[in-house]
Amino acid sequence: MAHQRDHHPDLLVSYRHCTVAWRTHDAGGITRIDFECAAAVDALRGSA
Repeated sequence: MAHQRDHHPDLLVSYRHCTVAWRTHDAGGITRIDFECAAAVDALRGSA
């Protein structure tokens, strides 16, 4: 999904957890596409 949208998150992988952080670096913060991508990830994992 991220590749299709050409919008890739920062990932932090640690023992038993993976944090997916969406931020539009060019905009200097969070934008509409970040919220859309986060919602898509939540839907994939069943928490939307």
